[in-house]
Amino acid sequence: MAGSGSPANRMTYSGYLRLDELLQLQTGPEGHSPLPSNDEMHFIITHQAFELWFKQVRAELDAVHGYMGQESVDEKHLTQLFIIWNESSKSFVFLRTNGRLWKH
Repeated sequence: MAGSGSPANRMTYSGYLRLDELLQLQTGPEGHSPLPSNDEMHFIITHQAFELWFKQVRAELDAVHGYMGQESVDEKHLTQLFIIWNESSKSFVFLRTNGRLWKH
C-alpha cells in the first residue's frame, strides 16, 4: 500500500482514499443551489455511506457465492457481512429517530 521512492511519490492516506474527490460529493444534485443545509448534508452523507456499505456487501456475497458447492467454506466473508450489517443498521436507527428531515 505504501509507495516507494521519494516522499513526493509516496502514497498517502488522503491520496489512497481520494479524499479530495470524495469530500466534494456532498453538494447535492449537480447545479443545485443553494448548497445543502446541515440536515441535507446529514442525509447525503448517510446515504452515500449506505451505498458504499452495500457495495462491500455485494463483494462479500460474490465471494460467498464462489464457495457454493464446495465442502469447505471460508466463514470470513459471512462474518464480514454480519459486521457490516450490524454497523450500518445503526445508521438506519439514527435516521429513524432523528426525524428533523421529515418534520414539517
